[in-house]
Amino acid sequence: MAIFGYNVIGGTGGNVAVNQWDATGPFVAPANGTIDSIEFYGNQSSGSSRVTMGVYNDVAGVPTGSPVAVSAEITPGVSAAWQLATVASGSIVSGNSYWIVIIAGGANSAIYYDSSTPNNIDYNASVTYSAGSLPSAPSVTQLAGLSRSIRVNYTPSGGSGAIAGTDAMAFTQAGALTGAGALAGADAMAFTNAGVLIGTAPISGVNAMTFANTGTLAGPGAISGADALIMTNTGTMIGLGALAGLNAMILSNSGTLAQPGAMLGTNAMQFGNSGAMAGNGALAGLNFMRFVNSGSLVQPPQISVGGGIRRLANFSQYKVESESDKLARRQRDGYFDADKAALQTEQSAVADALLLQSQLDQYRQQALAAQAQLAQMAQLQAERNSQIIEQKMLRKRQEMQMAQLQQEAAQSAQELNDVAYIANEVVKMLEARNR
Repeated sequence: MAIFGYNVIGGTGGNVAVNQWDATGPFVAPANGTIDSIEFYGNQSSGSSRVTMGVYNDVAGVPTGSPVAVSAEITPGVSAAWQLATVASGSIVSGNSYWIVIIAGGANSAIYYDSSTPNNIDYNASVTYSAGSLPSAPSVTQLAGLSRSIRVNYTPSGGSGAIAGTDAMAFTQAGALTGAGALAGADAMAFTNAGVLIGTAPISGVNAMTFANTGTLAGPGAISGADALIMTNTGTMIGLGALAGLNAMILSNSGTLAQPGAMLGTNAMQFGNSGAMAGNGALAGLNFMRFVNSGSLVQPPQISVGGGIRRLANFSQYKVESESDKLARRQRDGYFDADKAALQTEQSAVADALLLQSQLDQYRQQALAAQAQLAQMAQLQAERNSQIIEQKMLRKRQEMQMAQLQQEAAQSAQELNDVAYIANEVVKMLEARNR
């Protein structure tokens, strides 16, 4: 069992008010692990005091999203002590930051704390208490330098390379994967995630042709690959460099991308965002031929490029243009015809890339069919060889039996000759005696 959090008995006793959501952190997880329980140091203020605790992901220094783990409801003891609540499920990732939350119901609970603690912050918000349940992280008010005595007990676990293979043609994830390099392969043709992936570079591959995420990805380098042709995100991606690749042809985001360098690439041909992107350098690349944003970009520089976009002079002030404004600007700047030709070229290139992908899929299917046919032919040849060997062995046995029968017949003939000779001699003797 290991511990992370503020594992210190605070010098001052204070209250967690009823329906008050209090978060302390952020705390960096020292290792991968499964959360077993959460504890706070304090006691009940009255017999009706009840408490539920939980753990949340940290995004840009703020508790974010649904809880990673939620404890069972407990009634704290009367005396000040570490009050423990068990956790049914939940995991942490080494190097990731988390917030530990406590909320009281029924009556206030006392919890000890220290003021002016370096590197720790306390957030709180008003929510409605629900036994053994916690909401998604609410909008919070910061109380800087306040550390509550609260900690997480966990069992170190996880490992590197939870799934690794050269030709993992299809992979579907509906549960949870934990560990560094949770999915790695040279030719992972299709990957669908409806669960949770946690760890450093949870997806990495040379030719990950298709990836769809409706769950959660957490960890630095959440997706990285040389030729990730299509990536669709309707869930949440958290981590430094959440999407990185040389030729990410198409990325559609209707979920959330968070942390610095949320999208990095050399030749990301098309990117559409209807969700939210947060982090310093949220979009960076050399040749983004098209970028459409109907969501939000947070923290400058919102877009940074090394070349390839010639229409946006001030990327830190980039905003979505209406179609009429875009047309007027292009006509005014004399780029309309050039842009139209460039767009047609781009659309043709995307169509060619998709056609190549379809042809590659067909070639792979044909190769698999040919391989199966060769295996079948080899099996038939092996059966024929076995039959030929059996026939030769049978013929050999028959020849041996024939030779043995011939030998026995010759021996019998010799014995008959011997008997005939003896009989003839006996007859001669009898005739001589009778004379």
